[in-house]
Amino acid sequence: MPSEMKLQYSHNVIEHLGIKLYQNKPTNVLAELISNAWDAYAENAYINLHKEEYISIFDDGYGMTHDELINNYLIIGKNKRVSQDDNSKLDKKYSRFEKIPNRGPMGRKGIGKLAPFGISKLISLITISLDNEGNNKVSWIELDLDEMIKKENEGEELLTDYKPNIILENVNFNKDEILSKFENNVKYVHNENKKSVETFLTKIKSSGTLLLLNKLTLKRTIGKESLISSMGRRFTVTLLRDDFNVFIDNEKVEEENALPKFAFRIPKEGFSVETIGGKEVRYWVGFVGNAEWSKDEAGVGIYAHGKIAQDRPFGFKHKGDEIFERYMYATVEADWLDELDEDVISTDRTNLNWDADELKEFLEWGDKSVGAWTTEYKMYKKSVIKGEIEGDIQVKTDSNKIPQITQAEQSLMVDMLSDVYIRLGKDDKTKEKLLIATSNAWTHKPMKEMIKKLWDNFKANDMNPHDFTEILDKLTEYSVPESLSLSVTFAQKAYALNLLYKLLHKGREIDLQKLIEAFPWILNPDMEYLSANQTLKTMTIEAINKGLSPSRFQHKLGSEIGVNEGKKPDFVFLSDGAEREFCIIELKHPGEEITLDNREQLHSYMTYIESRYPETKRKGILIGNNTNKIENTNPSKIDFITWDEVFRKSRAIHIEYLTSMLKVSASELGDSRMNDIIHFGGKETIELLQKISENSIEMQELISEFADIEKKLNNYKNFKKCFPK
Repeated sequence: MPSEMKLQYSHNVIEHLGIKLYQNKPTNVLAELISNAWDAYAENAYINLHKEEYISIFDDGYGMTHDELINNYLIIGKNKRVSQDDNSKLDKKYSRFEKIPNRGPMGRKGIGKLAPFGISKLISLITISLDNEGNNKVSWIELDLDEMIKKENEGEELLTDYKPNIILENVNFNKDEILSKFENNVKYVHNENKKSVETFLTKIKSSGTLLLLNKLTLKRTIGKESLISSMGRRFTVTLLRDDFNVFIDNEKVEEENALPKFAFRIPKEGFSVETIGGKEVRYWVGFVGNAEWSKDEAGVGIYAHGKIAQDRPFGFKHKGDEIFERYMYATVEADWLDELDEDVISTDRTNLNWDADELKEFLEWGDKSVGAWTTEYKMYKKSVIKGEIEGDIQVKTDSNKIPQITQAEQSLMVDMLSDVYIRLGKDDKTKEKLLIATSNAWTHKPMKEMIKKLWDNFKANDMNPHDFTEILDKLTEYSVPESLSLSVTFAQKAYALNLLYKLLHKGREIDLQKLIEAFPWILNPDMEYLSANQTLKTMTIEAINKGLSPSRFQHKLGSEIGVNEGKKPDFVFLSDGAEREFCIIELKHPGEEITLDNREQLHSYMTYIESRYPETKRKGILIGNNTNKIENTNPSKIDFITWDEVFRKSRAIHIEYLTSMLKVSASELGDSRMNDIIHFGGKETIELLQKISENSIEMQELISEFADIEKKLNNYKNFKKCFPK
């Protein structure tokens, strides 16, 4: 073994493994030095930038004995696992390290000592340790890059010997002696160097190592905040441990200042553990709310013994979810990567050799995992975005930028749009354009299936969201024929509502019952897909009369209810085609009041339906006057409404639909279907539109447009009568 201090290296090794490998990469350089602190079982490591005049790095770890300095530090390329075995023998001398869990060495190549030459030409190393007798010993050496390169160029031997400048060699610890060595030392052009040594000697307890990097060759400024963030990414695993702390300019690197703020995390706390081919892998994944960082900061970071082994950006070669990986910060721990027979980690610890057979199963696991993680995030993001879209719809509807749609239609549209919104990020302008285009197209029912198929194709072929928006704009331009056809339908509905109005004033209850059975949308547009279920009605009423309902209230139809035959309440039973949704409606005559008996009878029917069909969705509606303020004891399942409310609400919705579609098709009033609107809607519908225009700016504008293009409507002979100026 060497007995004197000298650095041995082969030709060009300093240039290729020191200068070129780490040149102008201060984060990588400082990461190597922090790794040394970890390997020395330090509890604290400190980096001070000193306005970039020089850099000091020190820790309170084991330090290096004289023998270790000669046989480990000054031998380039010595396997760190071998030297770590030697260091483990010192454990008994340092009782203060007993509480620290066992640490595997970061890396194995033994070339990290050359890293400082990537940013500095003069390195001073002061190390304090305990010898075998328990005495504090100090060694201080200087490595001058210019001298080393000069020595290398002068020699012809395969190995170059460079003797460092020895200031102190294995002497007993004496603070004053150490500080006195700064006097008249012209190499230390910055007086702050001495203060850094004083700080080092004050902070450490009994041992540690200090490096002073002078004659810096940096080409760009090292920002404190960016260095904290970089250290957080490279040492995510170790920095979050209680037994290892890193300080940069006296600020502790912690999760709050080193890692991004996560909106979604897998798992919510801690980490998950899986076994891949008998090898343990631990991981956690965070997703940020906004990807405001560089793409180099996103993706998966793989760590071995706490140190980065595969740097970001990386995604296990997973394809198809790259846009969501921009929001991902995944930390995967696989210590076994540093323990394989084959060294699979690159020299600068930024890449793994994924062609190695030992990593094939790991790569497959990662590909599937990234897909699963991004899928979870998309589900979370979609739920958040749905709320955003619902809010946008409300705002745009209130401001008349989009037509009103039913709750059922809104749910379908929100679900579809959430897939597009998630890809648009902060592009609010395109989001608004997309929402308006979709809403205008969606209100035309025959186009809904076309939009849905278009969207399915968008997802399948990864169409650009902007292209999808443009297509919807085109669909809206050509929506006039659809709008006119639908206007005919809504004109008929408006006429049906006028019929309802007449029945409320002079009709019979049986007429109202038939009207509701034929047109359930009168009560709620979302009920358009329901139809009368006479079988269910007969079965339920017979069961109640036989006392088969579990309800404590039993009723019989007829005079026992307390009203005459002409005005007795009747029921409408509605269901969807699959009988998964039921609606039971109790109709009182428009002149009759709701009674407690009515309420309990409807409860009995609802309870019986629940006992027979527990998995179905059930809704009850009691229609009648309620001036007696009968309490609704089950508002989540039953609605109390008056006939007047039914009429006003339904009329408002359907006339607004008709208005919206007439608005879209106003420029095509010469179309023959405009005559159909007047013909099928009838005089009452036209009069109603005219009356509504008195309180509706939009309808006033519409009627004004009709009047402005009157000359083009020669086929409408009665136009002036229907829409007077």
